[in-house]
Amino acid sequence: MTLFKNKYRSESHRLYSWDYSQAAIYFLTVCIEEQECLLGEIENNQMILNGYGQIVEQELKKSIEIRDNMKFHVWVIMPNHIHILVEIIHPVDTHSSAYPNNTPADDMHIVDMHSSAYPNDDTHVGAYVRQRKSKSISSFISGIKSTTTKQINLKRNTPFRKVWQNNYHDHIVRDENSFYNIFEYIEDNPANWKIDEHKI
Repeated sequence: MTLFKNKYRSESHRLYSWDYSQAAIYFLTVCIEEQECLLGEIENNQMILNGYGQIVEQELKKSIEIRDNMKFHVWVIMPNHIHILVEIIHPVDTHSSAYPNNTPADDMHIVDMHSSAYPNDDTHVGAYVRQRKSKSISSFISGIKSTTTKQINLKRNTPFRKVWQNNYHDHIVRDENSFYNIFEYIEDNPANWKIDEHKI
C-alpha cells in the first residue's frame, strides 16, 4: 500500500517561513491541559475512551468528514493527547507572505479589524486582525479544541475551564521513511503507553 507520494519536504516546529495551509503531510499532536489523563485509559494495550474521549472522537470524525481538502492517514486518541497524520491535498490559495510581528505564516491572513467575520481569539495588530484561513491546519485544530472544550465543560459542569494546552505540536513530514515511521508510531501508541513521552 503506497501512501506517501514522495513529494513532501522539510520539518517544522512552527516554521515562521511556512504557510500551514499549503500542500504537505503534517504530524500533529494536541495535548490536554497539564497532561491530565482526561479522555480515558489504556487497558490491555487498547485505548478505552470515557465520555470525554467519546466527545473528542465524535468531533474529530465530524471534522474529518467535512474537510474535503485534507486526507487523514491515521489518528489516535490517547488518555491525555491526540496524534493525527493529515495531508493537505488542496492548498488554500494565498497571495501574501507578509505577517506582522514575525507571526508564522502558519495559516493566517490579514483582514480589517472592523469586520465582524473573525473569531474571538484572533490577535489584534494595529488596525488589523490576523484571522485563520478556513481550510488550514490551525483552523482544523482550533475547531476541534473549541467544540470539544464546550461539550466537555458542559458535561462536567466546569464552564470556562481549559481543556487543551495552548497551541499544538507539528512536524512536516520530509520523506517516505519518516511518513511510515510516524504512521507506525501512531498505530502502536496505545500498546506503547507505558513508555509514552506524554505519560506523567
